[in-house]
This record gives sequence, structure tokens and C-alpha cells, in this order.
Amino acid sequence: MDSFQYISVTSLNQSQISEIENLRKIEYQERYGYQLNTQNLNWNTVDQSSVHFCAFDGQKLISTLRLTVHSNKMSVENSTCLPTPSGLHFPVCLLARAATLKKYASQGIHTKLRIMAFEYALENLIFTILGTLELSAPRMTQLKDIGYQILNESPDWKSSFIKPKGSVALVGLISKPSIQLALQSLRAQNSIST
Repeated sequence: MDSFQYISVTSLNQSQISEIENLRKIEYQERYGYQLNTQNLNWNTVDQSSVHFCAFDGQKLISTLRLTVHSNKMSVENSTCLPTPSGLHFPVCLLARAATLKKYASQGIHTKLRIMAFEYALENLIFTILGTLELSAPRMTQLKDIGYQILNESPDWKSSFIKPKGSVALVGLISKPSIQLALQSLRAQNSIST
């Protein structure tokens, strides 16, 4: 078990908000390059109404993941910049704005935050979890391995400030059993018990 501290927060002070913004900007600029307008990663109304899962090494923020609950298709599509398939059961959780300092990558830290997000969804009786990412992203293999389905593909995120390096996808776990199985798989991979 690692020695990092993991928390979920719904109310943040200005210092914590600045830390999350800075972490996002560092990591997104690393991934998408300097043409990315990092001002678009500043705290916004979606952040204000979301739950944030964070990991710290001492007092230093090293990883973050945002969970936003959406109650309708239009709201999801405005956030994902991708069409949403019909038949989804609302409300849904959208996981987004994930960032982990490069130095801490591949240590299971983001996986622990994802576990916390899945637990939050189940505790709140939300049985659909969505996300978007590039089809070529290394995380795509892990998501497929734990049961995520590709719900839609597109050459890019329509009207997004992020220009992907390849095609993108809306992915999801779309039932309570699929979330439970994914959670079980992540716990086993990360040797985490609850």
C-alpha cells in the first residue's frame, strides 16, 4: 500500500482550487503541447458543482479526477463535445479533467481515484459512468479490460479547446453490474481492499 493520502472533496478553498488548476495545466500542456490555451483549464461552474478526488504526497497535490453528475443528454453532450447514444439511464457520472504529475505516473494513484469515483456512483445509485479519451491513449486498454464500452467515436471533440492527436471516444460502464465488476477488477489490480 502506498503512503499517499486520498480524499474526495465537494468544497474547496482558493488555495486548493489553484493547486488543481496548476496540476491540470502542467499535465495537459505536457500531453497536448503549448498550442493549448491553458486558461480553458481554469476553475469553472462545472468544477464548482462537481466532486473532486485528489491524491497528495504530504501537502503536495499529485493527482486529481473530477466527477460531475449529469441529469440529461444535452448536459452530457455539452461537456463531452460528443454525441451521446440513446438509451442511457440518467443521471450519469462523467469522469473528466484527470491529471497526475508525471513523476507519480504508473503507480496506481489514478486507479485509486477511479475506485473512489466508482464507489461514489454506486453509493449515490448512479449506474452509468462515462468518460472521453483518445482512442490511442494508453488508458484505453485498461478501461476496456475492466469492462468499459466504446459508446461513440469521432475524429475530434467537437467545439473543444483540446485538439486531440487522433480519434476520440465516449466510453462508459452502463449498468450497476458492470460498475461492480470494474470496481472488483481495479481493486484486485491495485491490491486495494475496502
